[in-house]
Amino acid sequence: MYVRLFTLSWYAMIAMASETTLQLSQRAVRDWREGELSALEIKAGSLLRQKLDIENISISATFAIAVGVQLLDISDSLPTILLPTANDLRTECIISYRLGWSLDPTITVSVATQPTESFRLQGFRRVRTAKFLDPVSTQQMFGFGYAPPPHLPLIGIHDWASH
Repeated sequence: MYVRLFTLSWYAMIAMASETTLQLSQRAVRDWREGELSALEIKAGSLLRQKLDIENISISATFAIAVGVQLLDISDSLPTILLPTANDLRTECIISYRLGWSLDPTITVSVATQPTESFRLQGFRRVRTAKFLDPVSTQQMFGFGYAPPPHLPLIGIHDWASH
């Protein structure tokens, strides 16, 4: 004899996306007032998104980092200055509970900081504007979000030029 006490059934879907960028730029300026300036800048960034759907709950997490440095050569008499440029580390988590309403309840938590020290150029001196991982800013939000059903597009795509 077989007796079923309860049935446990659920589904989960995981989606992941990532992007990585590397940028190299060079700038040379000759100004009659300011003099000559040449700069070489390198930036690297990465973005990782992951989404997990379990039954009526949707959890979306994003992690992004961008770091860059700029090598400034202002004049022959001054030393070359190295300044951080892109300096961003952030993560965000969004939890939505799909009730089948037009607007579903959503909770968002995000954290942002700087992975390196930051400086600005004041005259010919570097002035520190932020320390390592300082400041850290956090944000929490509760609200309502709209997500169209997967079989309906959010905006219809029409070829208006042919009409």
